[in-house]
Amino acid sequence: MAPKQPNTGLFVGLNKGHIVTKKELAPRPSDRKGKTSKRVHFVRDLIKEVAGLAPYEKRVCELLRVGKDKRALKLTKRKLGTHKRAKKKREEMSTVLRKQRAAAGADKKKEVAGFAPYEKRITELLKVGKDKRALKVDKRKLGTHKRAKKKREEMSTVLRKTRSAGGAEKKKLALFLLNRVGAVSSVIFKLVLSVAILT
Repeated sequence: MAPKQPNTGLFVGLNKGHIVTKKELAPRPSDRKGKTSKRVHFVRDLIKEVAGLAPYEKRVCELLRVGKDKRALKLTKRKLGTHKRAKKKREEMSTVLRKQRAAAGADKKKEVAGFAPYEKRITELLKVGKDKRALKVDKRKLGTHKRAKKKREEMSTVLRKTRSAGGAEKKKLALFLLNRVGAVSSVIFKLVLSVAILT
């Protein structure tokens, strides 16, 4: 659309009207309608992080997962009222889905790759009780004391988990063997067998 031409000063014809200088007005609060402030944006993000997705948003994610984009758009339009809002929400949900997939892929890669050589060395040091030495190795690799402490804690947690899993397996095996042996064997044999497996 072409810009408005200045008034001619005549009372008839194109661009009729008295010639005036436009007064600069202060911005009105209504001009800001629809714009989100930093604080509101932060609060909404925090609530979303804590509360998670709304039920209809979860349903939209499911529809997008199975490739029903149009159905997802219909649902969002029914919930939000306008086509524009629905498109925006669908795009937002597809972004959330992409992020979830990326996070899952990263976890899978870590599971497949296992630990780095220095992480294996740290677990070995922690097994024999050399915590300080493990921290030194960590610090040399990661650069800062804080990161090193965090990594050592992480590796000790992993070690605890593997130990507890191993202990549970041993207990299961012991119980299985004791049940198999049954009443035929003597009490001493059962006792020796359980001690041998649990230690």
